Amino acid sequence: MKNRFLAVVIFLVLAAIGLGFALLPYYVDWLWFNEVGYTSVFLKIIYTSVGIGVISAIVFFLFIYINLLITRRFSPKYWHVSEQPVLEQIRQFFRKAATWVILGISLVLSIMAGLAASGQYDIVLKFLNSVPFGTKDAVFNLDIGFYVYKLPFYHFLFSWVVGLLITAAIATLVVYLFDGSIEIRPTGVRLLGHVKAHLSVLGALLLVSIAFNYRLQMYDLLYSVKGLISGAGYTDVHANLPVLWILLVVAVISAVIILINISFKGWVYPAVGVGSLVVTSFIAGSIYPAFVQNYRVKPNELKVETPYIKRTIEATQKAYALDKVKKVDFKLDNKLSISDVKASEATIDNIRLWDWRPLLTTYRQVQEIRPVYKFMDVDIDRYVIDGKKRQVMLAARELSPDDLQDKAQTWVNKYTIYTHGYGVAMNAVNEVNNEGLPDFMIKDLPPVSKAKELNIKQPRIYYGEVMKDSDYAIVNTENSEFDYPEGDKNITSHYKGSGGFRLNSTLKKMVLAINKQDINILISGAINSKSRIMLRRNILDRVQTIAPFISFDDDPYVVIDKGRLYWIVDGYTSTENYPYSQNFNKQYNYIRNSVKVIVDAYSGKVDFYTIGDDPIIKTYSRIFPKMFKDLADMPEGLKAHLRYPEDLFSLQSEVYSIYHMTDPQVFYNKEDEWNIPKELFESEETPVEPYYVILQLPQWKNDFQLIRPFTPSGKNNMISWMSVNSEPDKYGEVLLYQFSKKELVYGPSQIEARIDQQPDISERFSLWSQRGSQVIRGNLLVIPIKNSLLFVEPIYLQSEQSQIPELKRVITVFGNKVAMGNTFDEALESLFSGKVVTGDEKEDTTEKKETVEKKSREDLIKEANDLYKKATTAQKEGDWSSYGKYIQDLGNILEKLKQ
Repeated sequence: MKNRFLAVVIFLVLAAIGLGFALLPYYVDWLWFNEVGYTSVFLKIIYTSVGIGVISAIVFFLFIYINLLITRRFSPKYWHVSEQPVLEQIRQFFRKAATWVILGISLVLSIMAGLAASGQYDIVLKFLNSVPFGTKDAVFNLDIGFYVYKLPFYHFLFSWVVGLLITAAIATLVVYLFDGSIEIRPTGVRLLGHVKAHLSVLGALLLVSIAFNYRLQMYDLLYSVKGLISGAGYTDVHANLPVLWILLVVAVISAVIILINISFKGWVYPAVGVGSLVVTSFIAGSIYPAFVQNYRVKPNELKVETPYIKRTIEATQKAYALDKVKKVDFKLDNKLSISDVKASEATIDNIRLWDWRPLLTTYRQVQEIRPVYKFMDVDIDRYVIDGKKRQVMLAARELSPDDLQDKAQTWVNKYTIYTHGYGVAMNAVNEVNNEGLPDFMIKDLPPVSKAKELNIKQPRIYYGEVMKDSDYAIVNTENSEFDYPEGDKNITSHYKGSGGFRLNSTLKKMVLAINKQDINILISGAINSKSRIMLRRNILDRVQTIAPFISFDDDPYVVIDKGRLYWIVDGYTSTENYPYSQNFNKQYNYIRNSVKVIVDAYSGKVDFYTIGDDPIIKTYSRIFPKMFKDLADMPEGLKAHLRYPEDLFSLQSEVYSIYHMTDPQVFYNKEDEWNIPKELFESEETPVEPYYVILQLPQWKNDFQLIRPFTPSGKNNMISWMSVNSEPDKYGEVLLYQFSKKELVYGPSQIEARIDQQPDISERFSLWSQRGSQVIRGNLLVIPIKNSLLFVEPIYLQSEQSQIPELKRVITVFGNKVAMGNTFDEALESLFSGKVVTGDEKEDTTEKKETVEKKSREDLIKEANDLYKKATTAQKEGDWSSYGKYIQDLGNILEKLKQ
C-alpha cells in the first residue's frame, strides 16, 4: 500500500513538473505581451485556439466513443475461434479490457484532433468577424468576402469531418475484428449484420461529405489556374461546373442507396452507387471537359474566352491595387535647356548620386568606428531641412555583441554591458566631399548633426535589425552600459526607459534562466530588483510575434522624430482566394499595404496603424478591437516619413507589365507585354530596381515617389515608366507615363551601351582598372524634366587598399549627348555645352595624389609614416572623421608603394 501511494506521489510530482515545463514558454510570452501592451491579442489567440481544440476534441471523442460503444453493444457473446493464434490472443485481451481500450483510443484520437484543429484559429476568427469587400463575383454573384473568409472555413470543416469519419470507420473496423464480429476465414470474410449497418451509416455520411466538397469545388473554380487565364474560363463554366453538380447528385444518391441497402443482403447496390460515382467522375470529370476544351474552345479560343479574359484583367488589377492607375501621355520634344533643368530645383537638388550598395560599404568603413558596431543597410527618406525637402540616406549604427573580440565574449559583456547601438549616420543624396566620400549631415559618436531638425536627443538603439532572437539584454544592472568610446576611455550610461519587464522576483529569474537555458540570469549578482530583461529585440521578430496573421516587409527603416529614433515597418494583408486574380508568387493573389508599424528604438514600444480601405485589416480590427489605431492618430512627424514599400511596388510593376493590357485581343496575343529593363552594376547586368526620387511633375509637386521604367518585351527601348506616391495625402496613388510607340525612347541598357561607346569615357574606365581600382557603376536614374528625359549615372572607384568606394564621376545623358564630370553640376554644364568630357579637365583630390608616383620610395615611406601617426592621434582623440581620411590616404600611398 505504501509503495503504491509513493508511486502515485512520484507520478503526480513528475506530471506537475512536466506540466510546468510545458506551460513555461506561455508564462514568458504572457510577461512579454504584458510589457508591449498586447495581452488582449495574446489571450484572444490562446483562448480561441484552446476553444477550437477543446470543442473539436470533445466532438471527436463523443463521436468515436459512441461508435465504439455501439460496437461493444452488439458484439457477439460467442465467436468462432480464430486459426491465427496472435489474433486470438488479442481478442481475449480486448474482451477483458474493452472498456479501457475504447476509452483510451477515443481519448488519444480526440487529443490529436483537437491539437490539429487548434492551429486554425485564424480561419475561424475571420469566418466569425468577416467584413465584406463590396464586390461580387461574376459567376455566383457572391461577395468576394465569401471566398476570402467563408470558403477556407468550409474547406477546414470538410477536412475535419472526413478525418473524423475515416478515423471512426477504421477504429470501428478494428474493434469489430477484435471482438469477433468480423471473421477472416479461408473461404472469405464474414460480417455480422450489425457490422454492415454500422459501416453503411458511416459510409453514407462520408458520401454526403464528398457531395459537400463537390459544392466547394464549384467555388474553387473561380481562382483556379488553367492555361490562358486565372479563374473560371469557358470550359470551367460550361463543363466543369455542370459536371460537379452531377457528381454532387450522384454522391447523394449513392449515400441513400447505401442506407437502403442495410435491409438487403450483400453489397451489390452500394457497389453500383459508388461505382457510378467513380465512373461519372472519370467520364464527366475528365473526358467531357477535355472534349469541350479541345473541340469547342481551342478552335475559337479568343472568341469564347473573351469575357473571361476581361474578368481576369479586371480582378487582377483590383486585387493588386492597379485598377486606378492614372495614365499620362508623355510627349518627348527633347528641347530641354540647362535653364529648364535648373528651374526644376526640387528635382535637381535631390538627384540621387549615392547608390545604397557602395554607400553601405562606405558607411561601414568610415562610420562604424568600432568592430562591435554594425550598419545593417542604408535607408532612403526625406526630411524638411531649413524649409526645404531634402532626400537623404541614413543608417542606424546598431550593436552586434557577436562581433566582440573573442576575449570579450563573456556573459556580462554580451548581455549587460554591450546592450545597445548608438545614433545614425546620414548624408544628402547629392552631396559629396573633396575626397569623394558622402558629406555627412549626421556623423560620429556622439552624433553630430549639421541641422537642428536632425538633432538626436536619445540616440541609443535597444531594438533594431541586427539583433537575433537570442540576443536578449538585461539593463539597469549593477554594471554600466557601453555607449561609445572617447579617447582612451568609454562613455557609459544606465537605461531609463520602460523597455523590457522587471526581474523583481526569484521566480521570474528562474523561469527566464530555464527559458534561455542560461543559469547566469538566476545567479548573477549584477541583477537587482530594478533590472529589466529585454526580449525579442529584433523588430521584425517583435512585430511578427504580436501579429502572426500579418506579413511584414523585410526592410524596416529608421527615422528621426523630435530627437528620438523610430523604426517603421510595413505590414501586408493578403489572400490567395481572390476570384479571377492571377497568382504571381504562388502565395497570394491579393495584397494590400494596410498596416504601418512604429517601433520605438529605445523603449521597444510598438504601435499598429491601419492605412487604406482594406476589408481584411478591417476584419482583424473587429477580431482585435484594441490593437489597431487609425492613421489619423499617428504623430505628424512620423506620418511625414511614410513611404511606399519597394517590394510591393516591385510586385505591382511586374503584374502591370502584363495586366496593363485591357483589350482581351491584345492580352490574348501578348502584343504589348512589357519587361523590367536591365542596367549595369559593377559591370554586371541586373534588373532596374525601383528607386525613390523627389520629382516636380505636373500632377505631383515636389513629392517623394518610387519609380520604375518599362521596356517592350524583347526590346531595349523604353515604353513607359510608373511612379507611386509616398506622401500621406496621396499615398498609393499611381501614375503611368506612356511614351509614343511611334518614336524611339532609349532604355536603360541602351543608355549604358552609349556610355560604353564613348571613347574618352571607356578609356578612363580602362585606365582606372589597370591601376588596380574597381569601377562601380551605380543606379542609372531616369529623371523626367518638362517634356524630356535626363539620365544620370554615378561612377565610384574602390581601391584594393582602402576598400572604400568613392564617388569619382557623374555621367549625364540627354538625347544624343553624353558627358562625364567630376560633379553633377560639371557634367550637366558639359552636357549642354555640347562638349563630351570625362572630367579630366578638373583633377579631383585622389588623382592629385597620384603625383606621388614621381616621388622617391623614401619619400613615400616617410609620408606613409606621417599619415599613420596622424591617424593614431585622431583615433585617441576620438576624431573619427579625420581618422577615416588619414587611413584612406595611407591606403593610397601603400598602393603606390606596391606598384
